[in-house]
Amino acid sequence: MLVRYYHDDLRKVMVEHLGSLEILRVDAASLEKVLCDFFVKNNIPWQNLVSLLMDSCAVMRGSKTGLETRIHQHCPNLLDVDGDSCHHIHNAAKKFSEGFDGYLERLFSDLQVDHQWSPDQVMYLKEVAMILNLPVSSPQRGFVNHRWLSAYDASMATHAMMPAYQVLYYGFLSTADKELYSRGAHRGCRGGMNQRTGKARERRRRLMEKRGYKPPLPSLIMGNDSDSDKEPLESIFTKHNVNQTARARGEVVQDKLAKKGMTPQGRERKKRICQKLWHENTTTVLQLSLYKGVLAILKDYAMIFQGSQTLVHKLHDRQLELFLACLACFVKAEHITKLSPRALRELVLEDHMLLPSKDVYVGQEADTFRSQNPKHALLVPFLASVRKAYITTAVYLQKKLPLNSPTLIALSALDPLLRGHSQATLQLKRLSAMLNHLLPEDQDLSRELVQFSVDLTLPRYKEGDGMVDWWGHVFHQPGKYPALSALAKCYLSIFHGPRVESSFSLMNEIIDQRSGNMNVETFNAIQTAKYVLQSRGQTAVQMFERSDSSGESFSLQDVVNDGPSPEEEVVHPERPDPGEAEEAYHSDVEAHGIALDDDLPHITLTRRTYSERTFANMRRFPFSMNVDESTSNNNKKVLSMLVRYYHDDLRKVMVEHLGSLEILRVDAASLEKVLCDFFVKNNIPWQNLVSLLMDSCAVMRGSKTGLETRIHQHCPNLLDVDGDSCHHIHNAAKKFSEGFDGYLERLFSDLQVDHQWSPDQVMYLKEVAMILNLPVSSPQRGFVNHRWLSAYDASMATHAMMPAYQVLYYGFLSTADKELYKEPLESIFTKHNVNQTARARVEVVQDKLAKKGMTPQGRERKKRICQKLWHEETTTVLQLSLYKGVLAILKDYVMIFQGSQTLVHKLHDRQLELFLACLACFVKAEHITKLSPRALRELVLEDHMLLPSKDVYVGQEADTFRSQNPKHALLVPFLASVRKAYITTAVYLQKKLPLNSPTLIALSALDPLLRGHSQATLQLKRLSAMLNHLLPEDQDLSRELVQFSVDLTLPRYKEGDGMVDWWGHVFHQPGKYPALSALAKCCLSIFHGPRVESSFSLMNEIIDQRSGNMNVETFNAIQTAKYVLQSRGQTAVQMFERSDSLGESFCLQDVVNDGPSPEEEVVHPERPDPGEAEEAYHSDVEAHGIAPDDDLPHITLTSENFSLSGLCEKLCVLLKFFTVQ
Repeated sequence: MLVRYYHDDLRKVMVEHLGSLEILRVDAASLEKVLCDFFVKNNIPWQNLVSLLMDSCAVMRGSKTGLETRIHQHCPNLLDVDGDSCHHIHNAAKKFSEGFDGYLERLFSDLQVDHQWSPDQVMYLKEVAMILNLPVSSPQRGFVNHRWLSAYDASMATHAMMPAYQVLYYGFLSTADKELYSRGAHRGCRGGMNQRTGKARERRRRLMEKRGYKPPLPSLIMGNDSDSDKEPLESIFTKHNVNQTARARGEVVQDKLAKKGMTPQGRERKKRICQKLWHENTTTVLQLSLYKGVLAILKDYAMIFQGSQTLVHKLHDRQLELFLACLACFVKAEHITKLSPRALRELVLEDHMLLPSKDVYVGQEADTFRSQNPKHALLVPFLASVRKAYITTAVYLQKKLPLNSPTLIALSALDPLLRGHSQATLQLKRLSAMLNHLLPEDQDLSRELVQFSVDLTLPRYKEGDGMVDWWGHVFHQPGKYPALSALAKCYLSIFHGPRVESSFSLMNEIIDQRSGNMNVETFNAIQTAKYVLQSRGQTAVQMFERSDSSGESFSLQDVVNDGPSPEEEVVHPERPDPGEAEEAYHSDVEAHGIALDDDLPHITLTRRTYSERTFANMRRFPFSMNVDESTSNNNKKVLSMLVRYYHDDLRKVMVEHLGSLEILRVDAASLEKVLCDFFVKNNIPWQNLVSLLMDSCAVMRGSKTGLETRIHQHCPNLLDVDGDSCHHIHNAAKKFSEGFDGYLERLFSDLQVDHQWSPDQVMYLKEVAMILNLPVSSPQRGFVNHRWLSAYDASMATHAMMPAYQVLYYGFLSTADKELYKEPLESIFTKHNVNQTARARVEVVQDKLAKKGMTPQGRERKKRICQKLWHEETTTVLQLSLYKGVLAILKDYVMIFQGSQTLVHKLHDRQLELFLACLACFVKAEHITKLSPRALRELVLEDHMLLPSKDVYVGQEADTFRSQNPKHALLVPFLASVRKAYITTAVYLQKKLPLNSPTLIALSALDPLLRGHSQATLQLKRLSAMLNHLLPEDQDLSRELVQFSVDLTLPRYKEGDGMVDWWGHVFHQPGKYPALSALAKCCLSIFHGPRVESSFSLMNEIIDQRSGNMNVETFNAIQTAKYVLQSRGQTAVQMFERSDSLGESFCLQDVVNDGPSPEEEVVHPERPDPGEAEEAYHSDVEAHGIAPDDDLPHITLTSENFSLSGLCEKLCVLLKFFTVQ
């Protein structure tokens, strides 16, 4: 929900996010209850509501039981502004396309899918376009949800690239078709062949007729008339002045494409594209011409009213102009130009009113073709389809557009250009009658209107001036126009376009509490902040600008109005068909390239950007980097970089976002070039780089040609801190699961998919869990990318819910199996003290599940689940016990080092402890406890060193089972798998963990608890040798270390105290420890965990410039701001707190350190298998219910003015009038 109102103090129209509520049932009654509860809870008065803009669907605006009709019971004076007109226009474009059976839309879709997962083909397309000197654009889909008139954009792009597509797809034509569409120029340039004889030309003509070939448009393909006798491909080259060398290169490209491996689906798709580009070229070009011409009329309207300018006074006139323009395309002007809006609304089109086919508007190119080929065979069906499309679209617009709406007609009187006209005064009086309850009772509006119409003191208004600004002059004439001002403020609050649609771009498909992604509460908070900032025309950073220069304290500066334009909002992305995308991916190969040479975007400040401040600090302080590459689901590769350094002025370790760069090729050489260019461009000194934390893959850390090896050429003293240890631990968990062939992971996946799209089954599961008095949790997947030890979480949740799952899935068992497991079910009820009434309810639930409609896939999945829950219950419980026990060891390590605390001094000790703990699970202690790190690294496990099977650690429940059933048939294979899993995991950890790393061992000396020990002094000296180039040359570090080890003035350190804060006392002993301080600051900058991974959660699958979603530049800017705020321990709002109360000017308050904890970062979401999710959706039914009774979250501030409650209070008390969309 968005709210719009005129703010007296700010003198502008504000659009703010009112709330986002999760609902389970979409019907008018449920939505009414949600809104009423929301208004009551937040004390929002219904009488202040001016209008409500919604979709025109039956649920929202049904005349009898729609939501708007129901709201009239609470707000009788609600203004009728009709539904969202931009939706109507978009649907009109869809109606228009129906006249051609989606011919072009299928072409757009095929072209887009054919290139989406084939970067090599995209590169060839761009190369061909450059050869032909065409503006390069990537293929686009046709109609896309929530993206107005996308077919127009696709038509324009496809028309411009048509010759390039033809040349490119020539390579996919058959040999016969290539002969059909080419001629001697190519063969001539290879040595020459004689022109065809008359008999050969006749043979070719028959072949063309057999193939259904239609001559292409001379004006588009052939060039001028003198080229019309040339062959199609030759004509394209001639028209675009392509020389012989370029033609030869085109042939190479075509030959490569002809040899391209393809799936059957890919082959069929390319066949369809070739059909429309070559065999049906004339039909395609005719329709493109029509789309370009007609959809432009609709596009102009949508572009105007989807923006943020206040244009409610233009609605009626623009809708009338749009409808007349559409009619004028195929109706004689004399029948429509003099009709009133009411008459247009009632107009019935008859044959004698329509233009003859030769005069119907079909676009420029099609009109040229029609005039040059009046008897062409394609014209009759084409023009018939055009007439049908026009009539269908006109009828739809006539029905949907409120052409005769008294409200919209009256709103036109708000246009300052109409001031002084009697009709404007009359319409303003009509407006006052509609909202009389919101006007001051003791004022004479009629008198004010008379004075207003002739007031010479008001500024002159010109078309294009800001209408809100002009009315601001009226509002601030003291005591002159109180009633008129109140009336105008009401109407300036009215929404006229789909502003709320843009908020769904961030939601995408990721609002799901169970997926580990953004939930509704987070989405709600983000939208609230977004619209507050947008309404004020500022960025979050501009709301609190401060100086970070050395020796200066924080200072609050004036606020500038330099925010992002609301027109820049991201709209909802298109969604490719999963099946087509998958096969397109397999049919193509990867492209080759390097990073795009794009400038790094930034968030604008009044002095300098956050990025510039970061670059300046990197020139000033030693720093370390955390670098990682990730690929989104739509194949965008992004290199993200974090930087970490100790800030002398702030006396804390800063972690900031250095940049996110789009790359096309992920290899060490390309990444090296990207980093080098980035450092040179931003004047970042390599010598200040202390360490570089990356994945341990070959590209990043290969010993011979990896990125880290290459960086050593630029930074010879780069510290070797090994790869990201949390990645190693996560992969170790995966290695452990391999010993059991993913048995539990498949169960977790089946349970999660089985409930993901089945809210009724989720409700039954929760009900059964409550009956059994179990803690309720939703099913989770096993291993999830970028989510450490997710199998442990899934094991814990599944084990806790095991009885509930058994009771629930008992309903899916066969009759024979139910009889077989009747007693175990009874024991579950007895163990959990379930009474007879609850058992009867469980039987009802099981009966409903037994009758549940299922697809074959859903039936097979439930069969697999029942097999593991009932038939193989012992195996399942044994493995759950093992996972709970063993993975907890790995989980503890990751939980420590994925956080934000500085723990680089703990890395070596914790890795050593972890490795020993894993070995102790299956190795005799005497063989490992006294070994040095080097000996552990070289340890070879032999049979005599291993514990006997009865003593191997398997978790509490499995150990109990083993002791009670020592000869059980399942124990032997289970324990054999356990030993195999342990050995595999231990060998992996031994190989990957840097147990004997001199660097990590030396970094342990930073621990204040070791101060005073001779080994600590020795290791600090070794560290100084590694980082000697960053230490002051004229200082005696050895003397400082001696003094440091016995300094009694330093505070005592206890385990758990802040290590950075303690070292801060050392740094700020004037002149006492200059060299030691420089050394410690270098070491405190070192990354020890996967901080950069968390940045990819926002990227997910939405980084795509062509999808209408977040692009890499926006992602980069968001991450920059995120880490700056996080480093300072504040929210964006806390960086600039002010009072907005009535009558008070903005005041700058003290800043409090009450920001979100960095541990609360969102990690990358899991992704269910598209196929399984789809069939699960179809196999289940929808649940019934209304919105959950959850508290609406808000952004907590030190002042209530920016909280949701503060916003609602302003709506109720201060702002008087508002409109909800």
